[in-house]
Order: sequence, then C-alpha cells, then structure tokens
Amino acid sequence: MALSKIDIPRRAQHFLECGIEDCERNCEFYCNYCHIRLCKQCRDEHLKSSGNKNHEVVLYQQRERQLPVEKCKIHPTKDVDMLCEECQVPLCSKCATKGDHQKHTFVDLEAVFAENFTLCQQEISKTHEYFLPTSQDLQKEIKKDSSEIKHIMHNIRTSMKTEGETLKSLVDTVISENMKQVDQIEYSLLEDLNTQDKTLDDYITYLNDLVKELNRRLSSTKPQRLMSEKKSKIRSIPKTTKPVIQGFTAGQYNKSDVTKLL
Repeated sequence: MALSKIDIPRRAQHFLECGIEDCERNCEFYCNYCHIRLCKQCRDEHLKSSGNKNHEVVLYQQRERQLPVEKCKIHPTKDVDMLCEECQVPLCSKCATKGDHQKHTFVDLEAVFAENFTLCQQEISKTHEYFLPTSQDLQKEIKKDSSEIKHIMHNIRTSMKTEGETLKSLVDTVISENMKQVDQIEYSLLEDLNTQDKTLDDYITYLNDLVKELNRRLSSTKPQRLMSEKKSKIRSIPKTTKPVIQGFTAGQYNKSDVTKLL
C-alpha cells in the first residue's frame, strides 16, 4: 500500500516494516514509482516482475516525497498531478487539454513537490544546525562581555577610590570627574551591547518564526501552497562587535604629579 512520507519523522528512531502484505521484515528500500516500502527480499521480488523492471527503487532515506492526493475542483474524478510551467498552476490532466492551458508546457507535480519539500527540509536543517546555535552562542558572548565590563569597571572604580583616599583633597575633584567619565564609558559600552543583544533576540525570533512557517508549509495538504509561497534566503546573522575598553593604572604621585597627570 502507498505510504505518505509526510507522516514519517525525518529522524525516526523506530524500525519501519516492509510495506508488502504479510511481510514483517524491516524496511530498507523504497519504490518511487509505487510509493511502497520494501525489505531486501521484497525489493528483489518486486524488480523481478516484468512490469516493474523500470521502477526506481532506492534506499528508504533517499525516497521521493509522495504528492498528497487532491481532487480537481473542476473535474472531481481526476487528481491534481500536473503543473503548468507558464502559469505555475497545479491542475489535472483534463484541465491541461482545455481552456487557457492549451499548448502550454507541463511538468510532473509530484517531482516539483518532492524538490520543494526537500528544500524546506534543508532550510530547517540549516536553521537548527547553524543559524540558531551560532546566534545563541553570540548572544552568550555578549552577556559574558557585559559581565566582564561590569567587573572591569568595578576594579577601575576601586582603584580610583584608593587613589583618592591617598591623595585626599588634591584629587577629590579630579576623581569625581573621572568617575563620571567611567560611568559614561560604561553606559555607552553597555548600551551598545544591549542593542546588539536586542538585535540577536529579534533575529532568533525571526529564525523560530521561519521554522514555524516552513513547518506549516510542510504540513499543508495543498501542494500548491508549498510551491506558491515566496521562497526567501535566510537572513544573515547580524554582525556584532567586541567592546574596546581602556584600563586604569594606579601609582604613587606627589602634588606635582597629580597636577600634571590629572
């Protein structure tokens, strides 16, 4: 019996049985012509039949995706199984001989469906295997950088305060000004990192929405929807920049040194 591949998980963990009646052996092969699962023995028997010699039997993982059955709205007894290349409209064989489609070129709708199905799977795979993890790793780096900035700025403040206690009133005014400058630098750096973090948050949301949309296309029972949807390349991962931080070096100064340095 025919098997709809949409119902089989891409990374199924269980063993599929041969689709031949009364055969309980594990499925290893697939006939793209009959859309049936086959074990090794049944594959050999299948190809021995004179009517099946030209059938394409492949490994199950390399099978073509079976076109969901859809009846023609104009000719209810006919299946929609062709695609008009000029109009990009799915139709049945009877529609192809009448009306606006006469003399147009037609292709096998199942082949087009299988190709688009595979493309959607590849996009989902690339998103899960590269775009999402890479974006999440970048986001982790940003959070780490934010923590490091706070730690560094804390050390700078501590050093400045120690200098201020040593130099007392000679540096009070200068320290106060420098503290404001550090606050401004920290604010500017963290604001930039927060902006990058928000950009990656939006990008990750976009990727998750993209996966949902692609899955929605895959689950559609109307093949023309999968093919009519506008195909767009996955947007590139937003660029991020590392913060450049200036340090602070403490030392022993006299009044003259403080006047010159600060």
